[in-house]
Amino acid sequence: MRGFLTVLVSVALLSTQALAGSSVRYALIVGNNHGCTSPSVVLPDLRHAENEARLLKHKLVQLGNFDDSGDRVVLLLGKSREDVLLAAGRMARRHRRDREMLGDVPTLFAFFFTGHGLEGKLLTAADPLTALDLASIFKDMNATFTVGVFDACFSGNLDLDSLRLKGLRTTLGFNAFEELPQEVLNSKGTMWFTSSRPDQVSYEDDRLGGVFTHFFIEALEHAEPDRFGVTLDEIWEYARSRTQKYTSRAGRPQTPQKMIRNLTSTGPLYFSFPTARSAALVFGPGVEGRFLARYESGQLTELVDKKRGTRMRVAMYPGEVLLERLSSGGRERQYVTLAPGSTVRVQGGAGWTDAEGLGSRETALVAKGGKLEGLVLTEKTSSLSGLLELTYQAAFGPTYGAVSSHNGGVGVRIDYGLIHARLMFLYGRASADYPAWGYDLDRADLRIEAGPAFNLGDFRLSVAVGGSLFSREVTYRDGSPRSRDGFGVGIGAALLYPLIRRPLGLYVGLRAGLTAERAHPVAPMDAKESWEAIPWAGAGLALEIF
Repeated sequence: MRGFLTVLVSVALLSTQALAGSSVRYALIVGNNHGCTSPSVVLPDLRHAENEARLLKHKLVQLGNFDDSGDRVVLLLGKSREDVLLAAGRMARRHRRDREMLGDVPTLFAFFFTGHGLEGKLLTAADPLTALDLASIFKDMNATFTVGVFDACFSGNLDLDSLRLKGLRTTLGFNAFEELPQEVLNSKGTMWFTSSRPDQVSYEDDRLGGVFTHFFIEALEHAEPDRFGVTLDEIWEYARSRTQKYTSRAGRPQTPQKMIRNLTSTGPLYFSFPTARSAALVFGPGVEGRFLARYESGQLTELVDKKRGTRMRVAMYPGEVLLERLSSGGRERQYVTLAPGSTVRVQGGAGWTDAEGLGSRETALVAKGGKLEGLVLTEKTSSLSGLLELTYQAAFGPTYGAVSSHNGGVGVRIDYGLIHARLMFLYGRASADYPAWGYDLDRADLRIEAGPAFNLGDFRLSVAVGGSLFSREVTYRDGSPRSRDGFGVGIGAALLYPLIRRPLGLYVGLRAGLTAERAHPVAPMDAKESWEAIPWAGAGLALEIF
């Protein structure tokens, strides 16, 4: 007989060793394929318990924001009752120390056991874990929320004939609702799950392992998210419905059970976070201190330990976040709303004023729910910028070609966020004299181009592709003229740097690129049109007009 206990607990706790922006959650995960019994009872080893424990740990770290460093997530495979109790004791002491440092932060405790269960006990490599042991662990942790998931699985598979051939009888192993003391089951902030009714047996499937456990782990990633995470209610419904369908098709129905006691009135309880961290907090070099970022009702709290002199970027989930600074004099706090893809900067407030750059502007957020003294929270948003450009451009065309080596131009450039577009008019002259002939060339170009643009500190780097139409007037030394039109395509890059920002934006720029043009060469007269590659480079000034 297999008893499988999974008590899922997350704790948002403080540690100076925690990675900035990572959630600090505690989880003790115990997996035993073999369970020690009396000589008169022989239980076959389980096939999946330890692998399930490994997978569960991986998913908790990957999707549940559990911190895999230090003793925050501990995996015990094939260990004894004493090992489990010692590990749980260390976590409880760490929890108390961290709560003293963090203050009133909601915590969620987690303990996982996967293995054999027999006669109301959870079997280990030595003495079994009793219901009183479990009650002691939960009480010692003293978490705000306790979530228990119990999957008492039978050794074998869902083929009833195969089970009978093994000569095993379906005795019940461990059921939380019958074994745990009522004071634990009914404690404040409690949610318990069991894989079947007290009078049912749950089986270990040859392919899936513990059926309820399999779908519970799967739900961490695939259950429908609510806002920025997946709630335990969604995880429960996903695992419950699929367990019932799978076991009913196999002729061994399991009916998972749920119990809730005084959970919370502040909102849903989030447990898994499979959505992307598409927002960010960026702490400037002049900022230092310990900060807590609390999502929703504090159900997920993350630590940022910021040192002075470095810039720190912390990936965040979109949504409303309460940013708190811990100090000896108490706490300062300010709410901030993070939109998907947004970046909010935390920087020194002394002398800071709203700043504008090409395609964007940075403004201070309106303080909500308090203020972080000496700091300012700012956000960059896309804005429309327009430049009037004057430029010089040198082109390096082929001999007898249709290119003027020296060109002057005027144009308009538009920037918005991470994109830009440019319309430019260029004019150039060229001449050549040879023993038998010569010519003068007048050329006018109209170019349009667009592409991505990025702010790199004070610099604005842009890359563009575009096309051009040109008109060329050639006058030969004998006085005969020839007019030709043509077109081209090209790619280029530009780098702008502000010489003056306020009250008038004046930029200096460098540009370079490559154009491919199709046109007649100047000579000989009977030459056919052909494609020519023409590299170019230039420099100029740009005046911000809006």
